[in-house]
Amino acid sequence: MFSNFKTLFTDYDVEQLRPKDVLDLDPDSYIIIDIREKWELEIVEFPGSIHIPLGQIYSRLEEFSKEKKNILLCHHGHRSQRAARILIDEGFENVANFVGGIHQWAIEIDTNLRRY
Repeated sequence: MFSNFKTLFTDYDVEQLRPKDVLDLDPDSYIIIDIREKWELEIVEFPGSIHIPLGQIYSRLEEFSKEKKNILLCHHGHRSQRAARILIDEGFENVANFVGGIHQWAIEIDTNLRRY
């Protein structure tokens, strides 16, 4: 009865990347998709990212890469986890969640970025 409980509430198959992990990747091997809302980007943008709000993922699937790793980014990493799960369910294989989101990036990597 409880054997599926963990499966329902965790995503072990979504790769989790911390900010330093992203720095270690070859920049040509991935794209970063920022799934935050437009008003959040007006506060702070993640340099070089592609903006596809969470609510537009299904209508913009053709903008995700089949060749490169799709790294999903949000404020803290919770919405991007959901977005990564959606992409995997839609058949994308090279998907990762950006753990801690732009908030963690601003703490660990680029302290000049505005936090909110």
